Amino acid sequence: LGVGTHLPDLQPEIDLREHSPDAPGVEAVSLALNFGSRVVVGEVATPSRCCFEVRLSGIVRFALERPSPSAGDSELKLTLRVHGVDLPALQDGIELRKRLQVELGSEAGGFCKQKVFDWWIQHKDTAYPLETSKFHRLYESLFGQRGMQLLPKTINHDSLWGFLHNPGCTIQSFTFHSDSRDRTTLTAQRSPAKSDEEAELLKTCRQVAQDILKDNRAAGERFAASATNFAALLYGHDIGQAGAKAAVIVKLFSAAKWWGPGTAGWGRFDQTWGCKDKRNAFGVVVEEQGRILWRLESKDDCRRKTEAVRLAGKSSASVASKVPNRHGPFCCRRRSAQDALLAG
Repeated sequence: LGVGTHLPDLQPEIDLREHSPDAPGVEAVSLALNFGSRVVVGEVATPSRCCFEVRLSGIVRFALERPSPSAGDSELKLTLRVHGVDLPALQDGIELRKRLQVELGSEAGGFCKQKVFDWWIQHKDTAYPLETSKFHRLYESLFGQRGMQLLPKTINHDSLWGFLHNPGCTIQSFTFHSDSRDRTTLTAQRSPAKSDEEAELLKTCRQVAQDILKDNRAAGERFAASATNFAALLYGHDIGQAGAKAAVIVKLFSAAKWWGPGTAGWGRFDQTWGCKDKRNAFGVVVEEQGRILWRLESKDDCRRKTEAVRLAGKSSASVASKVPNRHGPFCCRRRSAQDALLAG
């Protein structure tokens, strides 16, 4: 993870243990980091096209289990158990979903891929300016590529729909696999959904990710390697595909060595624009680096979380108020109240 690279003054309590039992599946070694009341936030580089951040809080623990073959399978799998690593969705992505559920939800077929995409194209520059919206910059980093314009428009719709329905993720374990070509791949187990709403978001997000992997994995590996491999990490084996490339996931969760804003487009407003591998004049990678900028949680982070909760509550109340009412005069009153809520 490389947290100490960016936060050298952060000194968590460290507990490293080697466990003696040799039985398969039993922990061989474990590492626990106690951050106390401090929360460490990792901003994922926008060019990675992953709409989450990384949060480490309390006791973060990694435990490597002794390898064991699965039932009916001769392959030895190495599992790393994880505790305390959360991947919450971007706050402005959550707010956008809630907002569109209100604004489009009452129309016939309103909150659907096409209408959400149409609204986004029309309002993204004013409602979510590049200067302040990580979500918008992420979108532009992906679909601003020339090559993406050659792909079917449905990919734009599906990707935006999947981004909006990201429920966040708490990783429980990573499992390393070795394929027939001696390449190492990774799969991950996530925690179950904690609510009905999260379960619905997860269902939609999983379906979008699986469809993209089945129909466009090769293109995804080219234009959004980190995001595509993260999808394969969680859902690849469910559809009979290989998991994620281990090297890509390790890079995704490693600290960046250099960064900084660009000089044009969305990159002017994004310090992670420079979180890229170094290439020579022929486009060949000559030095790789990580994709995360680590920092301690700030008051601004807390403010954004509080604001997202407030907007979510407001949106939920507004959605509830949009239940059709057959007593005509009250419909206009309700619409006026909804407009006032959105304006506020």
